[in-house]
This record gives sequence, C-alpha cells and structure tokens, in this order.
Amino acid sequence: MIEPFAISAHAVRRAALSADDAVLVVGAGPIGLGAAAIAAADGARVVVADTQAERRAHVESELKLATLNPMDADFHEQLKAQFNGALAQVVIDATGNPHAMNGAVNHIRHGGKIVFVGLFKGNLEISDPDFHKKETTLMGSRNATMEDFSKVQQLMEQGKLTANMMLTHRFDFATVGLDYQNTVVDNKELLKGVIHFE
Repeated sequence: MIEPFAISAHAVRRAALSADDAVLVVGAGPIGLGAAAIAAADGARVVVADTQAERRAHVESELKLATLNPMDADFHEQLKAQFNGALAQVVIDATGNPHAMNGAVNHIRHGGKIVFVGLFKGNLEISDPDFHKKETTLMGSRNATMEDFSKVQQLMEQGKLTANMMLTHRFDFATVGLDYQNTVVDNKELLKGVIHFE
C-alpha cells in the first residue's frame, strides 16, 4: 500500500502546500484518496469531489473529510461554502478525465495552483482567458521519489495514514476468479483491493 500513497504524496509535495490551504481533490480513486489524506495530514483544509456516491461515502467514513458531487448544479456554491466563501487555492486532479481536467481552472481562486496527477492520453483544452486571468500555476505529477516514500512511511508510523483509507476489499486467491466480473470489474464499491495467497 505504500507505493500508491507515495504517488499521492508526490502530487501533494508538488503543490507545495502551506498549513490551512484550501485544497480540492477531484477524483476519489486510490491516488485521489491518498492525496486527500496526505494533504489533510499536512494541515490543509481538504474537500474531495467525486461523481460516485459510493466513493464519497468512503471518503466521509474513512478519511473524515467533506465531499461534494461535481455534477451538482450548485457545485461552486457548495465549494465556496466549504472554504469560507472562496474557491480552492489548490486543485489536485486525480481523475484522468478530460472534462474534469479542462474545468479545474474554474475551481481555483486568483493565484491558485492545479496539479494533474491523473493522466489523460490526449489533448486538453483549458480556457486560456480564465487560466491567465487567475495567474494559474499548472503542473503535472508523475511517479514518486524516495522522499515521498519516506513521507508515507512517517505518516503511517504516526497513524495519520492507514491502509483502510484506500483499501476497500480483500480477496482470496482461490475464489476471486469464480465471479470476477461481478466481484471486481463491475463492483462500484471497489477502490483498492488486495488478493491474499494462503
């Protein structure tokens, strides 16, 4: 579990957060969950946006963080309510979804930062007037360094990161393949699973 958390830690480190920064993490898959948990452990005020109710419920129960549905018509009003009337200072996008990535600039305040940790294998179309008007800093995040692995290990030792923040399912090797389509492929509650060999 340390490796996916390290990918998340690298994205958070790229964002160069300060304590009490307003951070929106878009996408509550494994990397987004890790980024949210690590940013919160660093003292940021974190909100997680995801379209799937199951993922939002996991964030609320395991990470104890506020969640929003980015498809809600009043999403920006809800976001501002979480951050004392302002938009996010930092958006960490872990979706790899071009619609979400193109819209990230809409969620930040003036001088905000966007970190793309989710990869879209194509071209993005970001509104240049909005990007320039807000004097946005945009960066990509890929992989992890020893510093990121050390950070994760330290947070785990302190109890600020746990496997349950990301891990939702445990499967037995002998039976996981019996109904793989339903158990794994179509399982909307599955975020990160491990297979046990006995």
